Amino acid sequence: MRLLTFSTEEGRRLGALAGGRIVDLAASYGQMSSGAAGLAGAFSDMRSFLEAGDEAMAAARRTEEWARNSEDAVSYGPEDVKIEAPIRNPRKVICIGRLEEMACLSCGIEPSPLCDLSLLTGFSKFPECLIGYGDPLPRPRDWGIEAEGELALIIGRQGKHIAQELAFDHIAGYAPMIDVSTRGHEGHPFLHMCLDASGALGPYIVTTDEVDNPPTLNVTMSLNGDVCQRASTRDLDLEIPYIVSSLSHFMTLLPGDIIACGMLAGRGPSSSGPIELRPGDSVTLEIEGLGKISNPVVADG
Repeated sequence: MRLLTFSTEEGRRLGALAGGRIVDLAASYGQMSSGAAGLAGAFSDMRSFLEAGDEAMAAARRTEEWARNSEDAVSYGPEDVKIEAPIRNPRKVICIGRLEEMACLSCGIEPSPLCDLSLLTGFSKFPECLIGYGDPLPRPRDWGIEAEGELALIIGRQGKHIAQELAFDHIAGYAPMIDVSTRGHEGHPFLHMCLDASGALGPYIVTTDEVDNPPTLNVTMSLNGDVCQRASTRDLDLEIPYIVSSLSHFMTLLPGDIIACGMLAGRGPSSSGPIELRPGDSVTLEIEGLGKISNPVVADG
C-alpha cells in the first residue's frame, strides 16, 4: 500500500493511494463496514494507525481493495487535496551518519560487541522539521542551507535490542526524504540539523510488502530540473538491519519513528557532498517505487 496524510477543507485525513485516487480510509472503512465502529479510530492519523498494529494494517488493505471497485468509497483526486508529510507527530526523527574507522580510533572509540566497528553516529530532528510535498524549504536569513536525498524508513512495531536478522519485521515502510541542514555549522550538529521545515518527507509511505528488503532502488536528485545525483539504495554506507539493530540497543524504537538512513554515495556533481540551496530553487528527490517529493526554496525572514 501507499499510505499518506492529506487535508481538505474538512481537516486532515489518513489515506491510501488506489487506482490514481486517494481513499479516505476512515470514511471508506465506515462505509465498507456499514457504520460499525471497529477500527475507525485507528485511522485518525498515521502514528495511531501504526500503533494499532497488524489488525489495522489488514483493515486498511481490505478497505483499499474494496474502494477500488465500490462507488460508495470516499476518495479524492490528488489535485483536490493537500498532501501533507505522512507522519506529522513522530516521537523520534533520527538521521544516520557514519563514523569512519580511523575517526573512531582517533576519538578513542573501541569496537562494540553490539556494532561491528562502532561506525554508527547520528542526530535528531523534531516534528516541526517535517514538511510534505510542495511545502517551502526556508533558507535562514543569516546562513546558507544544503540538502541530501535519503531513504527514510518508518518503524511499525515496537522493539528494543532487536537482532539484525529480525530488523525488517519492525519496519512498516519506506519514503523519500530531503534532509536539509545549515552550511558552516557542522561542529554544532544539534543546531546544524534542526531547522524548522528541514525534512521533506513523502509523498507517501510504501509498505514493506511492496518493497524488497533490503530495498535496491534507483535514486535521482534534481535541482531546478537538472539531475545532480544518481545513486541506488544499495549505496547506503550502513545496511538497514545494522542501523535498526544498533539504534535499538540504545533506545526503544516505537511505531511512527522515522529513521533517515544517511546520504547515498552516487554519481553526479554533488556526489561528494550535499547540494547547496538558494531562494528560488526547486529541489526534487525521486526513489524508484517510492515516489517523488519536490519542494521550493524560499527566503525566511
